[in-house]
Amino acid sequence: MRQQKKTTIAIITIVLIMSLMFCTTAQTADLVIASVEYVDAKIAEVKALIQSSGSTGGSTANPIDNAKIIELETALGNALKEIDTLKSRMDFLDVTIRDMSDNYGMQVLHVYNGDIIYALGTSEIILRTGSATVIGNESNEGLSDITTGENLAPGTTLSKDHFVIIPRGDGRGIKITSGESFIMYRGSFSYVSVNGN
Repeated sequence: MRQQKKTTIAIITIVLIMSLMFCTTAQTADLVIASVEYVDAKIAEVKALIQSSGSTGGSTANPIDNAKIIELETALGNALKEIDTLKSRMDFLDVTIRDMSDNYGMQVLHVYNGDIIYALGTSEIILRTGSATVIGNESNEGLSDITTGENLAPGTTLSKDHFVIIPRGDGRGIKITSGESFIMYRGSFSYVSVNGN
């Protein structure tokens, strides 16, 4: 029975050491991976502890009782929960960074007469060539021309090289009214092409 407890303690100790190493390194700016030699050294320490405990004929200088086992199991459980929390945070940050990188840079769009671009969220747009008009939402709200500080009502013609904000993805957008246009766009959008492209 005592040998079984020692084995349990040894396993818990090894897992706890590995868990704490992960928790500590995962919180640093640069993730550091423990070397094989370091892990082997820690395992050797645990083996030496087991052997020294077994060589005393079943009696140890520092006897391990059930309370100590429960304490170690609790510590291990807390460490595993912390690992799960850190993994969740890492997954969330990974998704957030990908979304930011996808939407941060402005896209150059080549569009044609009659094409419509609806914003799916707050977006930024600059008309570079050609012409386009504002599409409003059901409440007849338009876009914001940040260059002039004006509100652009539905049907208003966009000025070239003006920085325009589409406040929400609630049906607002622009309609191309020239043969072709180039626009710079940042944000998510729905593109309706008259040519079906």
